[in-house]
Amino acid sequence: MSEENGYALPADLFTPQKRTFADVTIDGLGKFRLRDLNAEEAAGYAADRFTKQGEIRRSGLVTANARVIVLCCVDADGNQIFNADDVRRIQELPAGKVAALAEQCMKHSGLGEEEEAAKN
Repeated sequence: MSEENGYALPADLFTPQKRTFADVTIDGLGKFRLRDLNAEEAAGYAADRFTKQGEIRRSGLVTANARVIVLCCVDADGNQIFNADDVRRIQELPAGKVAALAEQCMKHSGLGEEEEAAKN
């Protein structure tokens, strides 16, 4: 790592970053491999909750759990196992199980940490 006076340099940040993975088991759904999200993916996920005018988009809130599952769940090689067409199908699964998987996805990717910090 090339640091100047102890600080990271752009060359350190812009090298290819390896994703991190976690395996989780959700009772009644099965075992899943989760990948973390990069900043662009996380921002896109968050932005889908709002219109261009900054108003809350109901559909963005309603589909939030399913969308984060689509983004995070991958196969053993790190390839996404779901796509945008699966959002509706995921929403038809039991709510508690979907919420549990979505929570694990958000936790692994660091999403929602700001909201938790604000609560405390």
